[in-house]
Amino acid sequence: MMLRPRWQKVLSDLWKNKTRSILIIASIAVGLLAIGIISSLYFELNQDMTRGFQRINPANIQFKTSLVDADFIDHLKKIEGVREVEGARDLTMQVKTAAGNWNTLNIQSKDFSKSTINDISLLQGTWPPQKNQIVLADHKLKDLDVKLGDWITLQNSEGDQFQLQVVGFIQDQMLGTAGGAGGFFAAEAQGYVSKSTLTTLHVAGSDYYNKIYVTVTGDATDESNLETIGTRVYNDLDDNGITIGNYSLRSSLGHPNIDLVNAIVGILFMLTFLIVFLSGFLITNTLQFLLNQQMQQVGIMKSVGATRRQIILIYVALISIFGILAFFLILPLTRMATDKLMIFLAEQINFTYFGPRLNPWVLVIQIILALVVPLAAASAPVLRGTRLSVQEALSGIQQQTGSAEMGKLDHLLANIKGMSRPILLAVRSVFRNKGRLILTLVTLSLGGAGVYLRFQCAHLFQ
Repeated sequence: MMLRPRWQKVLSDLWKNKTRSILIIASIAVGLLAIGIISSLYFELNQDMTRGFQRINPANIQFKTSLVDADFIDHLKKIEGVREVEGARDLTMQVKTAAGNWNTLNIQSKDFSKSTINDISLLQGTWPPQKNQIVLADHKLKDLDVKLGDWITLQNSEGDQFQLQVVGFIQDQMLGTAGGAGGFFAAEAQGYVSKSTLTTLHVAGSDYYNKIYVTVTGDATDESNLETIGTRVYNDLDDNGITIGNYSLRSSLGHPNIDLVNAIVGILFMLTFLIVFLSGFLITNTLQFLLNQQMQQVGIMKSVGATRRQIILIYVALISIFGILAFFLILPLTRMATDKLMIFLAEQINFTYFGPRLNPWVLVIQIILALVVPLAAASAPVLRGTRLSVQEALSGIQQQTGSAEMGKLDHLLANIKGMSRPILLAVRSVFRNKGRLILTLVTLSLGGAGVYLRFQCAHLFQ
């Protein structure tokens, strides 16, 4: 079946100059890939961080207190609005690294076999630890430089040293939830031991607790509900003469790092829109060059009866094909890049990644941008090129505007002494087309701003 002439021209323009077609498709693809990756990160990070945090049954209320016994923990369970209460013993010691340095190590102990609050994920080894064993969180393993089966040296404030065997590595999403400055990223290395190991470490009153974890009934995401129940528990502790060193509230969906992640993603969105604008300017420049090359073709089409609307539709079809090809090109790349980034961020930001998936909102955003951005970027050169009269198009010479301004510039340049003719021509060419000059300056400015934002984002992860 013979194609209509307009479609023959579209396919000819697409295929005849492969380099130009690849350049336009690549320009569109860069913006689509950037917006696809960042949009996917935004949706998946928020989904996985809230879902994974809720799954561990996090403590809604935390207290750091003076020592309390198991009977007092049972007493707290009777307070209205309290669903579960668990006690734990927290202490700080020094751990000797493989390099011979002493680092701070926070140690927690409780009956892990019966614990239902603040569940952990075993990454490697065994859980829970037995006597004279320790399990380490994966938070700062690089600082400790230890492997499974290694024996590590701990030291208490009196200078006594102890040997414990590392039997496991775990992920603890509660790190940084106690409200301290810096949260997860400022938290010290964390270890977990059994109650029997506390005796080995010469911890006095190993059966007592100094950390209280509380979950609430009702809506565990309602701040007013958390404050009401938290105040009841706080007053009960105070009435019983318990010293409270730290007190914090947290929603069951409130992963400690989610606010930081959203702030970083917001900055990345700014960088992404800069990339989209840059790709739009590249498309504009390329289409302007294409229209200049095909000026006589436009004249021929008009001379044989083609209307301006029909010519515009030819270029709209061509640009739409470029956008569709770019969309299908970046579709697998978006998923692949997002998956790699999510795996990396899950380790760096301490959340559970639930695997790759397709987000319909991301696809909708990419499809709209694949069709709208190229058309918007190409609208100016297409409208300007199709506005030419038949005589202008066939002759290849457009009526020049702004000749008075160029005359003033020529007069000004002529009065500058010592400037060679090649330099005079170069300066005159720069200012001959003001639209082109503005477009170039904006592109370079946005490119510089994008590089600056990229380094600022990289600095946040250091």
